[in-house]
Amino acid sequence: MNFLGKIVKFLLIVAVIGLFIWLTLNLFFPEMYKKLEAQFLPYLKPVAESVGVDNTSNSAPKIAERENLTIAFAQPIEELEPTFFDPETRNRLVQIYEPLVKRDRFLNVSGALAMSYGQIDDKTWTFKIRPNVSFHNSKALDVNDVYASFMRAQSFSKSQMKNLVAGMHIEVVDKDTLKITTDVPDPLFLQKLSFVLIMPKDVADSENVKPVGTGPYRFVEWRKHEQMTFARFDNYWGEKPYVKNLKFIIMSDPEQRVKAISGGAVDLLANVPPSYIESLNKSKVDIKTMPSLEVTFLMFNMNSSVFSKKEMRTAAAMSIDKKRFMLSSVGYTKVVNQFVSSGVFGFSQSILGAAYDLEKASKAVSKISEFESIPIKLAVPVGMVDIGKDIASMLDQSGFATTILSKAPEEFEVSFNDDSVDLYLMGWKSDMGDASDFLHAIVHSKDEKKSFGMYNAGRYSNANIDKVIEENLQEMNMVKRLKAFQDIMKV
Repeated sequence: MNFLGKIVKFLLIVAVIGLFIWLTLNLFFPEMYKKLEAQFLPYLKPVAESVGVDNTSNSAPKIAERENLTIAFAQPIEELEPTFFDPETRNRLVQIYEPLVKRDRFLNVSGALAMSYGQIDDKTWTFKIRPNVSFHNSKALDVNDVYASFMRAQSFSKSQMKNLVAGMHIEVVDKDTLKITTDVPDPLFLQKLSFVLIMPKDVADSENVKPVGTGPYRFVEWRKHEQMTFARFDNYWGEKPYVKNLKFIIMSDPEQRVKAISGGAVDLLANVPPSYIESLNKSKVDIKTMPSLEVTFLMFNMNSSVFSKKEMRTAAAMSIDKKRFMLSSVGYTKVVNQFVSSGVFGFSQSILGAAYDLEKASKAVSKISEFESIPIKLAVPVGMVDIGKDIASMLDQSGFATTILSKAPEEFEVSFNDDSVDLYLMGWKSDMGDASDFLHAIVHSKDEKKSFGMYNAGRYSNANIDKVIEENLQEMNMVKRLKAFQDIMKV
């Protein structure tokens, strides 16, 4: 056999042995395989990124640079604090700051300021810091910056991330490496870590933060409740943005926002009012859509004299014509029959939900009160009164007499302890792409010491459900977690 033939034979033998090992691990040692995959696979992806692997570079069209871009938002932010957890603040500050790991639009996790990372065991992770990264003040990124930023998230008086990073312990291993351990196994560890934004140590240690990060844009100016401006950071380590100067302006009035985009005063409109979509289409504004992780729903107060009865909850559910909401939003909403959207881990395809049936709903209500409407109080956030009115009209058709209580955000939360409120119009965005945060915050019985049920406005309580939720906050087997969450959604 010639030399080339021997090489081919050797490669075939190696391939067969490799296939045999892979099949053996998958079939007979699946847990070991998962641990090995979790430990070593994450190292490979960032390495591919760092050497410039790009599957789209040959086909993606080149976009011309743009000098200025103005985006209008409906909601202002109150502070420039990177440890705030509300979506509005984060949407602004992610232009300036970056985390160790990031999530893409499909919720896949990859390295950001961490060049590589890996799992040693169920409770231990290591991270290698990306080299040659500069902050906007020209300081080079190092492990001490990451450590200080993490400590700010855990202990700063105003931090809204304390619960998110509770039970995590960070340690500097060497000048390039960090180790983070958790008190218990955490299947959402990387997702949680993607919310911790990194800043220079001296900034992280100060009381009032001056926005300095490593992101694609540097901070220029903030006029509270008016506008925020950014300039492209030309020493950014990653792909440079095409826009040089970025401006976010606040327009709380929907009509004002629509006029601004139609007349060319702004280039992009975030928070597009559904009722204006038809007129925007006529003015040839290009409308783009993307799936949302947010669900709006009604929550019954289980302590209510009306909705403590299952038949009344069913009657109210059958009174709501969900398709009517779809029509009023010109097709930009989608009906889901559970508390998370279809892209979220824990969503169940098998849940059908209560079908709209006004006749059955009216009969059920008349059995309780044959001649008089049943008075109920519906609490709605101040910006959702119009939706509240639609819901009230539907409920009233089946025999309820609905009073709408419009509440500012802080009043709305206070009303969670008010037993005179029968029904709440609520919304939840599954930021981590997982049902656990909803179950932890809204479904679990209220337990302030453990921070469970902090938004459980319905006072729902089920010891068996509580146990399943707590167990699956630590369950690393994704198949078991998925089944547990889907079973809870069916209750």
